[in-house]
Amino acid sequence: MNIFSKKVTPSQNIAFLSILAALNVIFVFISAFIPILSFLLIFVLPLLSALGWIFCQKKYFPLYAVATLGLSAIVLAFRLSDTLFYVIPSIITGLVFGLLIEKGVPSFLIIFIATLVQAGLTYALIPLLDFIFGTTLIESIISIFGLADFAYKEYLPPTFIFAISLIQIVISFMVLKEEMSKLNVDVTPKETPKMIIMIIQIVFLLLSIGFAFIYGPLSFLMMSFVVLFGIYLTILECSNKKIVILILTGINFLMLFFIFALLAKYIQKPLSILLVMSFFVIEDIIIFSNYCLENFHKKDKINTR
Repeated sequence: MNIFSKKVTPSQNIAFLSILAALNVIFVFISAFIPILSFLLIFVLPLLSALGWIFCQKKYFPLYAVATLGLSAIVLAFRLSDTLFYVIPSIITGLVFGLLIEKGVPSFLIIFIATLVQAGLTYALIPLLDFIFGTTLIESIISIFGLADFAYKEYLPPTFIFAISLIQIVISFMVLKEEMSKLNVDVTPKETPKMIIMIIQIVFLLLSIGFAFIYGPLSFLMMSFVVLFGIYLTILECSNKKIVILILTGINFLMLFFIFALLAKYIQKPLSILLVMSFFVIEDIIIFSNYCLENFHKKDKINTR
């Protein structure tokens, strides 16, 4: 029987999940002695957890999670931080990947949701990691980007954590998609309806503006969501290679510089950066107008038949 197939009997489920748990521990154990391999863990371990969720009965997944954590804690007692930083997030993000893939959620939303989960886990673990390493993780991240002396650095941590998590999840999903396809698991990219993406983006835009008056760091985080959704929408629309859309998008990009030049001086720093969302507001108008025109022409063709 193909090892990568749905498990039916208890023995099949337990045997397969035991193999996955052992692989988790082996990979983390090896990386403890060859640190350069640690980079690979954030991509390989979620794949193992996703396989466990997809191929095994769901009631056995908690057993896999407990076994993986327990074995990791015992074998890596001298490097408990690896269990916290790699194993726990990989089990949860792998679960998210597997669940959303099974439900047929579009790839873009899988990446976004998994990124939110990964960023949330990172934030939850920061106090413990700071205690273990005797340092301030967020300050270290900001210093890496040369922004230790930036006057408004307190606005950056949520956005930085989200951006780092996004890069990790995108690469993880690409690896997972490639490997899953070899195992006859359908992870084909599904396109998210543009109007749904636009509605979600507008909600984040309003939240960003609202938080600007309450808590700046969250306003920046919501802005990063707007930018992510906006870039996705713009790429989708421009991929159709309609000359009018490409020209209007180019003009919109140039207009952004004029908007900054005219309005930035009237907005308190560093919130003036929120003006970048104006590009995506105008782009939404362009995309929505094109959507309405396309539907109008379709109806007109139907009515003339």
